[in-house]
Amino acid sequence: VVITCLANFTGTIKLAGLKWYDGTRGFFEVDCPSLAVAYTNGRIQLMRNEADEAPVLVDTELTVYDLNWNNDGTILAIAGHGASASVSTRNHLDVQDFFEDRVPNCVQFYNPMGQHLRTLKIPGVRIGSVDFDDTGLRVVAAVDYHLFFAHIRGQHKWGYCTSTVIYSYSTPMRPEHTVVFWDFKNDERHVKHVRLLNNICAYKEFCLLTAKNSDLPNQQVLVLCNSIGTPLEHSYIEMEAKFLAITEYHVFAANDVAIFIWEFKQRSRLGPNGPHIVPGTSAYRSS
Repeated sequence: VVITCLANFTGTIKLAGLKWYDGTRGFFEVDCPSLAVAYTNGRIQLMRNEADEAPVLVDTELTVYDLNWNNDGTILAIAGHGASASVSTRNHLDVQDFFEDRVPNCVQFYNPMGQHLRTLKIPGVRIGSVDFDDTGLRVVAAVDYHLFFAHIRGQHKWGYCTSTVIYSYSTPMRPEHTVVFWDFKNDERHVKHVRLLNNICAYKEFCLLTAKNSDLPNQQVLVLCNSIGTPLEHSYIEMEAKFLAITEYHVFAANDVAIFIWEFKQRSRLGPNGPHIVPGTSAYRSS
């Protein structure tokens, strides 16, 4: 196994842990990393397999002691110790320290692509290990002589429109995400399969699905559907849609620095003008 995360680093480094998610409950997305290699200096290497030549590299800036995947491989928890407090301070931690950003022990949460999701600060002298329960809804961390439990709030892909609940899930049998349009009043279900699904958003009779383009990694497609999953219109954007909103006439997609606005034709297929951009530019960029 080629260790890329230690490039340009000198000195003796110990292996903190090696964890593999076996894919029994599906994957976060097609061909995503499931093997995590961590070193005590905070460097993490996320690999698709043991021969991955382009692993995802993460620098947690922690002294890492343990790591673990959750039950479906969507979250990697990394337990470590920061350098934000002196030894004398760590011996006298109280509740106030917990909220004043001086607690050195923490658990960092990442998705399989190395994106940081959240940091959980934990009081105590030294954190020893971290793990999830079988449901993936609770995490436990061992610190000194104590066990700390926390509930996990997952970011589920779902929406609601005209008495229809739209939700998605993945299985080991299919590489695509399964999207279900469930009309709970009539108990009717319409199933669609979407490759590299990114998010779901809904409003009144419309549902918006966003997915990555497998051929162009920086491109995503926005697909406007009705309440049974029939595509009405679509548009391509050259950015990741991290945030979504939809109204009767517009779709708003944004990342950390840009907003894309698309005006669509209500209750009709792609009109003569097609999806278009707000005059001036395809995105408004913040300073």
